[in-house]
Amino acid sequence: MMEERSEAPLFSVLLSILGAGIYYIFAKISLKAFEVSPISVGDAMGVPGCYMEGQRVEIATKRVGETLIVVLEGELDLATAQRVRDTVDSVLADDARLHHLIWDLGQVGFIDSSGLGMLLGRYKKIRARKGNVVAIGALEPVRRMLKMAGMERIMQFADTEEQALARIGGKH
Repeated sequence: MMEERSEAPLFSVLLSILGAGIYYIFAKISLKAFEVSPISVGDAMGVPGCYMEGQRVEIATKRVGETLIVVLEGELDLATAQRVRDTVDSVLADDARLHHLIWDLGQVGFIDSSGLGMLLGRYKKIRARKGNVVAIGALEPVRRMLKMAGMERIMQFADTEEQALARIGGKH
């Protein structure tokens, strides 16, 4: 005896496919309508570190004896950490006599995990040179993040460049 085939299952599958196609088209139209640049998303949300473009950090370096002093101004986050890393690594590669590192964070208003990772990586490079790392002038929100991340176990904190140089035995 032959079974009678119902058209209902085939019809359900076709409706599902059609529904999925219509959903996909509307989803694409909706996403296109709300498409904005990452910078304007960060501006609109007012959230530091939301940007994916632009360089929101200024970097200055100077040498004092065996110490590299890095002065940062801006944000130390996903968008800027690589630039800071490259700058510091370049200076360290060019001068093997640099054994200590002072981070002047007095003008850094925000730090995220990318910034913390960058600091940790430079700490490892300095420790390989038998040196020390000191952070100076960190604003309270940044200092809190550094402490929460356990950075006070690997670097010292000071208020001024002179104090930092004295702690590592550098010349002023």
